[in-house]
Amino acid sequence: MKKSLRSMSFILALIFMIFTTVSSVNADTYYNTDLIHNAVSIKIGGNNALINGAFKGIDSTNPDVKPYISEDRTMVPVRFVSEAFGATVYYDSKNKAVTITLGNQIIVLTIGNKTMVVNGIAVEMDVAATITNERTYIPLAYVAEGLGMNKFYLDGLIIISPQSVTVNQVADAETISFLSSQLVNQSQQVAPTPTQTPTQTPTQTQVQVPYIPQTYPTETYRATVQKIVAIPVTKTIEGPKETSSEVIVTAYYSNGATTNVTKECQFKSDDEDIAYVSSAYKLQSGNNDGKVDITVTYKYYGQEVKDTITVIVDDVTLERIVATPTKYFFDELDDEGDEITVTAYYSDGSTKDVTEDCDFDSEDEDVAYIDDDDYTLCSGDDEGEIEITVTYEEDDEECEDTITVEVEEDAINNVALDKIVATPSSEDFDKLDDEGSDVKVIAYYSDGRTQDVTEDCNFESEDIDVAYVTADCELHSGDDEGEVEITVTYEENGEEEEVIIAVEVKGDNDDGDDDVTLEKIVATPTKYFFDELDDEGDEIKVTAYYSDGSSEDVTEDCDFDSEDEDVAYVDDDEYTLCSGDDEGEVEITVTYEEDDEECEDTITVEVEEDGDNDVILEKIVATPSSEDFDELDDEGGEIEVIAYYSDGSKKDVTEDCNFETEDIDVVYVTADFELHSGDDEGEVEITITYVENGEEEEDTITVEVQED
Repeated sequence: MKKSLRSMSFILALIFMIFTTVSSVNADTYYNTDLIHNAVSIKIGGNNALINGAFKGIDSTNPDVKPYISEDRTMVPVRFVSEAFGATVYYDSKNKAVTITLGNQIIVLTIGNKTMVVNGIAVEMDVAATITNERTYIPLAYVAEGLGMNKFYLDGLIIISPQSVTVNQVADAETISFLSSQLVNQSQQVAPTPTQTPTQTPTQTQVQVPYIPQTYPTETYRATVQKIVAIPVTKTIEGPKETSSEVIVTAYYSNGATTNVTKECQFKSDDEDIAYVSSAYKLQSGNNDGKVDITVTYKYYGQEVKDTITVIVDDVTLERIVATPTKYFFDELDDEGDEITVTAYYSDGSTKDVTEDCDFDSEDEDVAYIDDDDYTLCSGDDEGEIEITVTYEEDDEECEDTITVEVEEDAINNVALDKIVATPSSEDFDKLDDEGSDVKVIAYYSDGRTQDVTEDCNFESEDIDVAYVTADCELHSGDDEGEVEITVTYEENGEEEEVIIAVEVKGDNDDGDDDVTLEKIVATPTKYFFDELDDEGDEIKVTAYYSDGSSEDVTEDCDFDSEDEDVAYVDDDEYTLCSGDDEGEVEITVTYEEDDEECEDTITVEVEEDGDNDVILEKIVATPSSEDFDELDDEGGEIEVIAYYSDGSKKDVTEDCNFETEDIDVVYVTADFELHSGDDEGEVEITITYVENGEEEEDTITVEVQED
């Protein structure tokens, strides 16, 4: 800690010496220039500062930005202190953290938090960093004193200097008066130079104002890094060689501080040909499409923590075309046949009719060709068998297919297409965005022949977001769950046959129930009282309730956000309530997100040192105490839970209770606190639990379900 503070003393001393002087003013009065040499002079309530002999406005864009006193500490805008000597100031609005970086030195202050972190060393301050007049303020005097700076204070005038401040209040009265008046007005002046002669000789000996260093805690420590969070968590980039979102990495420390450590992290992509993090800390796609993980590593005093960013580069490309009919037979010359359809297939499973954008090249137009006006097959004046090449080009991608045409005048084509059979006829997926079976389509003819016509078929899905057939003729699940039919069509010589492939996608839900949604969460205890500071309380439990009546403990997957961590917070390691160093009453917001559904609940915590919480929870009573259903899947009565206390008071705590049924297939409690019968008959008990200030009470509701 002492080594870090000494190194920072030199840095902060530079703040006071970087400003140059401007035009001078004449004065006949003797000024103690040693008093203001290399120093910063400010005035409580003044918007001007004297820095190394030059007057300068503290904030040229906002004259309301002025030093002020908070709990006997001087608060000054952070940019006034930092950017003057070239430091980088980063404000993390989400976590309300200010990071000051100069070379290898890092100072972190969090709005509302009394902890200052200097190169990982935590120091507890008397006054927290705060926001006033839309500017971030820090306790400058505290920082200066902690780094060995000295200060002089008189009637609101503050002089902060790296050297010992020697003041004679009589002899230096003119200097003090001059500074006090000029620091209030936002004008630019220059303090008098040492060449001026004094108009009077001091009659008193100068005295040393004793320097009283700030008292610090007897124990300081280096905070440990708990985790890093890199955002974005996932990102889809459309196409190769594209620059996307900026990457921001936030480190979370054991003392509650946070800081932006993006530039101190290492980024390793599993495949840089797909995506990587550029030198400008932005996501960049490579030459290939696909899905890749980028590992983010932060090293901190021997610790190493990691997070992952998932990037999907989705370059939708043309993969193939299918022209139908694939074969055609004419028994007349100069005749008109079927209309042509050309379907384009893309990498994301989508399809498009591109017939009118294709080129058709016949081996011999005297035998057969395509009419470019209405896109129909036509026979010519000669007999024979030829191929017509169909070509389609899009975004520098070119695909071809062929149509085989036979022309034989007065001939009889007795062989007819009877049917097609596609395998598999059905498929189930238990994962989204997953590969399935190869599709194979066999055509059956009237003469008993069979032929593989898979590549000549059209595949049309009811919903490609659920499932589709790829250009390689493989089944593939999409991003959504559901059931779809894929229609397979094959056409030959004017005959068209269809077959269906049924596909069900359940994702990771083994029950396949797409309708089950998150409806609410309940955090217990709902209220808690501490009579000691820096104490550990009860363990938190967060229960998620779903639309089918089921519930699940999701405590470890929740975020806990305290209004003021100096009063109370949730320990993220053990999920226990903890009181801080301050008294007060705060709410802790609990947030849980699942499948794009987000629910919140709150825990109210009161901290009063040596306080008494005489009112205790005595019992809860749930109504109705019993219910009978004569129908399955039916709505019943609404539940009300009343808590009774030792002082005779009572209140409705229904929304803060947990409801656990013996069998949700018989009966359960909905998110609207109504009883609901399930699909089975039977008799069950529903246990209702309410927790407050470490006291837990239960009640039960007995329910019988008997159809008719």
